[in-house]
This record gives sequence, structure tokens and C-alpha cells, in this order.
Amino acid sequence: MIIKNCEANDIEEIFRRYRIASDFMKTRYTVFWPEFERQLVETEIAEKRQWKMLNGDDIVCLWATTFDDPQIWE
Repeated sequence: MIIKNCEANDIEEIFRRYRIASDFMKTRYTVFWPEFERQLVETEIAEKRQWKMLNGDDIVCLWATTFDDPQIWE
């Protein structure tokens, strides 16, 4: 396993996985992730705050570092 910053060419995969996770959350919970704006994720990538864990070439986990997010943390 290796952890690296996401790159611009990862953005479609990031959104694909966000959609899968959000769709799953909708089947189980009343609170789920909002639809993220592309610019937000592009900014996270540019600022090196979007991460991926790789097993070989396969992304097995994605996450972002944030220091202030009122949408999530109120």
C-alpha cells in the first residue's frame, strides 16, 4: 500500500467513487454527502489536500484534508 496526493487525472474517478458512496448512504441513512462542486475538488488537488491509497495501480481509498468545512462540521 502507498499513500499519494491525487492528481488532476484522478478527478473523474474521485467523482465516480463519491457518487457510489453517496448512493449507498442514501439507502441506509437520512444524512448523506452533498454533491461536491468540481472546483472544490480541483482546488483540493491543487493544494495537495486530496489523497489516495493505492494497492499497486488500484485506488483503494480516497479522502481530503480540510481545516474548516461548515457543510460537514457545522
